Amino acid sequence: MFFFFFPFAALALIGAHFYLYWRLARPLPRRWARGAGAAFIGLMLLLVSFGTVVYRLVPAASTRVFQQLGYAWMTLGLYCLLSLAAIDLVALCVFGARRLMARRPKAKSVEAAAPSVAASASEGDVSQAPTPAQGAATVETAEGDARASENAVLPGATAAKAENAVFDESRRRFLMASGLLGLGVALPTAGAGFWSAARCRVPRVEVELDKLPARLSGFSIALLSDIHAGGWVDSDFVRRLVTQTNALKPDAIFIAGDLVDGDVPSLAHIVAPLAELQSRLGTFFVIGNHEIYSGVEPWQAHLASLGIRVLRNERVDLDGMDLCGVDDWTAARHGIRPGYDLDAALSRRNAERVAILLTHQPRGFRQAVERGIDLQLSGHTHGGQLFPLQPIARRANEGYLAGLYRHGAGQLYVSRGCGYWGPPARIGAPAEIAHLVLLPSEKSGR
Repeated sequence: MFFFFFPFAALALIGAHFYLYWRLARPLPRRWARGAGAAFIGLMLLLVSFGTVVYRLVPAASTRVFQQLGYAWMTLGLYCLLSLAAIDLVALCVFGARRLMARRPKAKSVEAAAPSVAASASEGDVSQAPTPAQGAATVETAEGDARASENAVLPGATAAKAENAVFDESRRRFLMASGLLGLGVALPTAGAGFWSAARCRVPRVEVELDKLPARLSGFSIALLSDIHAGGWVDSDFVRRLVTQTNALKPDAIFIAGDLVDGDVPSLAHIVAPLAELQSRLGTFFVIGNHEIYSGVEPWQAHLASLGIRVLRNERVDLDGMDLCGVDDWTAARHGIRPGYDLDAALSRRNAERVAILLTHQPRGFRQAVERGIDLQLSGHTHGGQLFPLQPIARRANEGYLAGLYRHGAGQLYVSRGCGYWGPPARIGAPAEIAHLVLLPSEKSGR
């Protein structure tokens, strides 16, 4: 699958950067400015394509800069591309409308002139044929007109060239002005995205469960997901998450996968603050697809050393409720067996107890409800992370994007995540630590 999509992704990336060069650098009046613009855009293309690869091959502070710059350009370049494409689309529509309006009067004038031409032709038919002397004069006049037209070729060509030069200059000015407008839209948009990604909100979400006993009313869960330590997410970012989480004084803390983007030696110092997480019943973790890329077994051992319980297709008692944690859906595809195994986690459980499923991706929610799951907690979608990617993220995750969903007797909460992947920005999808408060429903009668 990777080798199938890679050529298309590479062509799309190159095409996007060529378009940015054509719109931003090529209209510049000075040759050195055009060269500098082309060099900058070419460098950004290399950073986006290979910055992360270089950092993974040589994980060091110096190579990490390449990765960070590439990620930052992803955001700015994306919104430059979108704003310029929108401007060009509007300009194309205006140009087409003007051409259409210009052709309509011309067509009407041609139709109006047709009867007069026909009348003149009729009058010519009834007139007498020219005499020989008149014919000779006509020939001489035609030759004179031809010589005059030949003499007029040079001035006419000069006029056409001047007209084209004026058109090219006006077109260049339009491209420069619209390019500045596109940058004027992209820069503050990207800046707002950078600001949003650096801050994590804490929404309170009340979830009513039919089986929840009255004694557990108000049971609180802090749900973290998709931190993606590495890249721009450093230890200070993780420490702020820990401080915000502990301030909630939760009964339990869940981390729904995609904690890291790299191996243990490279990122151990970044995730070290997680050892300071505090809750009454502890911290629980399930692997996401990025743990699979980064090494499941080493991270499982390292997280255990930080006091975090990693659930691998198993069930634990959570103050009278069943907490089931399963591997990510992609685990088996990458050779990690058995992969997602809800059957193992539900084996021999008491169906009268509340069952909470912690799994990285929201997919499979309906099937989980049919198996007796009361509440599924997931992440993975990032809430789309960058507008206008939300519809794509929703479609890729069985219609789930962010927030609380219900199916039958079961409910699903999808977190937008705490960090970000790739571009260090969030637009239309604010980062969050979800504070879930469990309450008995009116149906429970408990």
